[in-house]
Order: sequence, then structure tokens, then C-alpha cells
Amino acid sequence: MKKLLTSIILILIFSTFFIGCSDKSSILEKDNIREAAYNWIDDNIKYTIIDWQTSKIENITFDKEHLIINERETLDIINTEVFRVTFTTKDDDLLGPVIVYLDTDTFEVLGMDFRE
Repeated sequence: MKKLLTSIILILIFSTFFIGCSDKSSILEKDNIREAAYNWIDDNIKYTIIDWQTSKIENITFDKEHLIINERETLDIINTEVFRVTFTTKDDDLLGPVIVYLDTDTFEVLGMDFRE
């Protein structure tokens, strides 16, 4: 009985430890995603962003055509799993937020949404 109780306690301790570690890595991953997206944005647009460190991150896949732009081309990200990072700006009422898309495996920036 004593061994069983000790085993259960050890399992609970290790489970808590591993769950805590995954939460920390998730926070670090989100910080890396935000930073990669923010660093990609042009300085003139960065100036309008209110607080880049609180940007919203979503993991999405578009089932219809969704065109984005980058320095080289217009790209359709239909059926591509991406991180969507939404930055609130001073110009949201006029132009909408700045939305940047990243590859979920490499965190490479694919491009951003067109703004009004």
C-alpha cells in the first residue's frame, strides 16, 4: 500500500512538471511567432502598431482563396496551415489591423493581408 501511494505521488509530481514545461514552451513559441511577424513589418507600419507584444495569434487554414502579399509576390494560402498574427494599430478604423501570416513549421513569414 505504501509503495502504491508513493508511486501515485511520484506520477502526479512528474505529470505536473511536464505540463508546466509545455506551457512555458508554448509561451516562448508565441513570443517567437509575434517577434518574427513584427520584425518583418515595414518601419512605417510598425510606427502605427499599438502594442505588438499583445498581438493575437491564431492557427488557421483557409478553405477558400485567400490572397496575401509579400515583397516578391501575391500568394494564395488556400489549404495551407498558417499562424495568423493580428496587430492592432492606430489606423484600424481607417485601414483595418495589420495581419501577418507565418508558416507553422518554420515560423517563416509568408506575407500579410491587403489593407483598405
